[in-house]
Amino acid sequence: NMYDIGFGGILADDMGLGKTLQAISLISEIQLENEDLLGIIIVPTSLLHNWKEEFYKFSDIKPILVEGNAETRKELIEKTERGILITTYQTFRNDVKNYNDKKFDVAILDEAQNIKNPSSRVSHAVRGMNYNFGLALTGTPVENSWVDLWTIMDFCSSDRFGTLQAFNKEYIAPVSKAEGDISVLEKKGLELKEKIKPLLLRRMKQDVLSELPVKHELVVPRYMSDYQETAYMDVVNQTGSANKGPFEQLMQLRNVSIHPYLMFSKKKFLELPFEEHLKVS
Repeated sequence: NMYDIGFGGILADDMGLGKTLQAISLISEIQLENEDLLGIIIVPTSLLHNWKEEFYKFSDIKPILVEGNAETRKELIEKTERGILITTYQTFRNDVKNYNDKKFDVAILDEAQNIKNPSSRVSHAVRGMNYNFGLALTGTPVENSWVDLWTIMDFCSSDRFGTLQAFNKEYIAPVSKAEGDISVLEKKGLELKEKIKPLLLRRMKQDVLSELPVKHELVVPRYMSDYQETAYMDVVNQTGSANKGPFEQLMQLRNVSIHPYLMFSKKKFLELPFEEHLKVS
């Protein structure tokens, strides 16, 4: 339905619910109506051949992998007038000029959070290509901030939120000015949720796989050693430091919780005396 009315969207199903298969099914159905369909799928490097195998397994479509040296890729892109191209984010960024004369009927991003930074070269390249319908596949449309969501939606349906400046003014600035007021965060969060609701499909495993048994969690507490606890509190006491953002501090807390030596560089770690190693155990 979204394709028919010309609106792109986000397929944000939980991992394991078949986002790849759904995308292949969509392309197959579109191709039944348009034999000259020209589409592109941009994927992480590790999934390039997996997508090819999934097409062979679940459809009659034979996708074209954009790989090889720069000249080979250029010739392949230029001569392809119909069919489905599959490339990686890094390769697309490097080949972006070769796509200037291409207009795709369908553009699909797998692990679309790869374009979440709106100022990155790959994000500019992907959002700047010419296409009629954009579909983003990601189980994590928001990783660090609401800007992640804006960037992905800018690919799917650029008219939905307007410019990044307008989005910041409408959603992010009021939350920042509220200085921790949860009611403002909830209000703006609900507004944002309603705004994207028609363009986002998200199903969780428990909503779909009714035959799965109830999940039981057993929490086994593990207490930190004195050395690890001291390192942890050192990070906690740095909260609000002008030199470190909240996400960097959260990552440091995670690292210390795994092992305090993750706070050190390899060189510093190797220089530690044996007695220091014993303090952690």
